[in-house]
Amino acid sequence: MASWRSPVSGVLSVFVLAAFATAGSGPGSMQVEWRNARLTVNARNAFLVKILGTVSHQTGVRFVGLDGIHGRVSVGFSAVPLKEGLQMLLGHLDYVISGDASDPHALLVVVMERRAADRDQRNVPQGDKTAGASRASPGPQKPSITTPEQAPPLLDEETLRAAIVSPDAAVQATAFNSWFPVDYQAATAALVEATGNQNSNPQVRVHALQLLEATPHVDVKTVLSALGNALLDSNVEVRIYAVSRLAEHRGDEAIGYLRDALRDSSVLVRMMVIQRVASKKGGRTLIQEAADMDPDESVRDCAVLLLKQFESQPK
Repeated sequence: MASWRSPVSGVLSVFVLAAFATAGSGPGSMQVEWRNARLTVNARNAFLVKILGTVSHQTGVRFVGLDGIHGRVSVGFSAVPLKEGLQMLLGHLDYVISGDASDPHALLVVVMERRAADRDQRNVPQGDKTAGASRASPGPQKPSITTPEQAPPLLDEETLRAAIVSPDAAVQATAFNSWFPVDYQAATAALVEATGNQNSNPQVRVHALQLLEATPHVDVKTVLSALGNALLDSNVEVRIYAVSRLAEHRGDEAIGYLRDALRDSSVLVRMMVIQRVASKKGGRTLIQEAADMDPDESVRDCAVLLLKQFESQPK
């Protein structure tokens, strides 16, 4: 399996950095075209994460770590091979590209999330005072929980249980918000059950996890247990979501669940683990384990690159 690391200098990274520095605050425009195995991108003051998302949609290349990317770019190139185009777009970031370049669906791109101080020093171009200064939210915005006075009229329990596994997030949240102020134990138990309901749409399970974390009266142990169980979910996107949330929790229990996730069958899940734990206490140990023992070369390469970032940090 081929693997390429990001260049630390050269024309490509200078070009993208220059483009990054010219980005303003106004509305942007973007054109991405994938034709005859060649990539064309013309963007002016466009969000880089949106460009990469469009590239992924059109080509099939998979990305990990896009939620750590901030800022706008102005960049243009025409009819270049996919690998070359990705290098132009990612030249100012730390990343790993692995897989067969002749098959975009086999390519995996992992963008490293630098720690805040490191990003501020190396990723903010001259003249752009906001890029890289804030970090993306670690997860989707948490739904609000109503008070008893705000709650809509309570329906019967059977109807509420059915609504809590509705594929419509608004219906699911409304049902929980109706039930929780009246009987929070039953409502919470039903929500926990929904997080592991393999017969439901995967998005239902993710929404249930979001609601559970947003509930102020649910203890952390219950939340961690639900997220830990989600690591066994049949759907890889649910497992990736669970990893991203577990990485935001402190303590040995969360680290233990994340260590279990390093044995996941999906490369994407294991990549998410090592990327998310980079700034977490105990995370370096997990990254070292991945560097030493992961069966996939791209995961080992990614872990080694993160370890080198640790070594380059001031003592």
